[in-house]
Amino acid sequence: MSRNLYGKKLNSHLNKLGIHYDYNGDKNINSDFFEALMTFIKTDKKGIKYTRSDIASLRAEKIHKRLDHKNPGKEESSTTVFLLVNELKKFIT
Repeated sequence: MSRNLYGKKLNSHLNKLGIHYDYNGDKNINSDFFEALMTFIKTDKKGIKYTRSDIASLRAEKIHKRLDHKNPGKEESSTTVFLLVNELKKFIT
């Protein structure tokens, strides 16, 4: 997906939660956004609960692992933000 489409795609999901991200404006994020990310939405067969943030991090890591990273500028769906998120979560959970 082109990065130019991220804002609309993001809001198509956020709007269902009553949240809007102003991707063309000030880009401020309020506490509702973080609350939605940290809400448990899935429990696996072992009883482990996952937040939206957990699921996004796992998905990003899976995408990152399948690429060779020889030209990161062309890896449109790849990110290493999951590394930062996973590190920060150690301090907030």
